[in-house]
Amino acid sequence: MFGGLALCLALFLAFAWVVRRGMPRSMAVLPREAVAVLGRMPLAKGQHASLIQVGNKLLLVAVSPAGAETLTEIDDPAEVDRLRTICNGPAEENVAGKSFRMTLQRFAGKSGVSVDPAA
Repeated sequence: MFGGLALCLALFLAFAWVVRRGMPRSMAVLPREAVAVLGRMPLAKGQHASLIQVGNKLLLVAVSPAGAETLTEIDDPAEVDRLRTICNGPAEENVAGKSFRMTLQRFAGKSGVSVDPAA
């Protein structure tokens, strides 16, 4: 009885190993260097904006229960470095939060979306 159990367990582990080795790389978790959420800010109840780094670009994305929508794409190298430094730089939250809010308001003004500064 134990021999049969051991054989089934060995077959299962061998199957899991083969499936894992044969899994396409696209199913693997993305490394932090490829995609990273730099910050997020609440917009309204159940909605928030996220600043996401994808390679050498930044995306400002509005996320709601209905889905996610890209508000803007930042690909200017100087602006990308500035925002990355603000978000990953000094540990003082008020500076990073205020800078992120100012950036969000600047881009919201271009697209006509209102941002609640009290949030």
